[in-house]
Amino acid sequence: MTEKIAGKLFADKYRVDSILRSSELGNFYRARHAFTERPVILQIMRAELANDAAAAERFSELAKSISQISHPDVLSVTDFGRTASGQPYATLENVEGETLREALVRDGQVPYTVAFDVSRSAASGLAAAHEAGLIHGNLNTGNILVVYDADGSKTVKLFDFGSANPIANGANGEIIARDFAYVAPELCSGAEKPDALSDVYSLGVVLYEMLAGDVPFTGSTAAEVINRQTEDPPPPLSSFRTDLSANVEPIVLKALAKNPEMRYQSAGEFADAIELYAAGPGDAAASDAGNGNNMWKRHLSFSRESRCFPRF
Repeated sequence: MTEKIAGKLFADKYRVDSILRSSELGNFYRARHAFTERPVILQIMRAELANDAAAAERFSELAKSISQISHPDVLSVTDFGRTASGQPYATLENVEGETLREALVRDGQVPYTVAFDVSRSAASGLAAAHEAGLIHGNLNTGNILVVYDADGSKTVKLFDFGSANPIANGANGEIIARDFAYVAPELCSGAEKPDALSDVYSLGVVLYEMLAGDVPFTGSTAAEVINRQTEDPPPPLSSFRTDLSANVEPIVLKALAKNPEMRYQSAGEFADAIELYAAGPGDAAASDAGNGNNMWKRHLSFSRESRCFPRF
């Protein structure tokens, strides 16, 4: 349930403008400091959980852990605390942009260079979090921010670390079948806890979605999505587009392996595979590099003018 606090003063110092994302533990809002007018992003713990000592401790520990990660692809926590009534909150760096989900709803498929660049950046951010002992646990296009920089380039920012995935959240959240599309097969029974390899799988789904224009497994019910997630192979990317080289699909399929042992064994390895493909011999990006017209570099940036993915 989203709290109606937009337009209100929070913690006696933040003017809340609008909600950025609903989350199981605490929603994210765009806000401004009431006195300095400095824009920030606030994560505010849900009011109904504020009196739950275990949940409040979890919120604070997550904020503390994220504050210790310094990586350009992770949305940093700059401060955290509690209101006079005891409601925990965290202040995050302010960035301008949109969630990847918003961009994909508007634009559908994206150029493979853009899809790989976003995924490589996200994998690098995940690797930094994993090295710090923090698992995302619920990675999807809704908690990947695409930030548009002043020079026209873009930065990827991961956020909402530690939130419960739909399997773990169960009846505590609104059940949307599509949300289960990002959950690794080994988590679908609820018997296993998220780890680095389940994060790799979720990022594989995100990469597939950017390339295909849809997630690999869909259904009208959560049970249908879960069944396909655990039993079916993903539809080939060639069913959705014809402009991908034969080397693209194996990278995606390895991230989406049902058996965790068959996936990339770290987010860093996933990032390296994408980097290697981008510079690999025989690829259009590599062959173009020789004449000073590197497509990989030339097409990495999002269009800041239209605030959308480039079309070409």
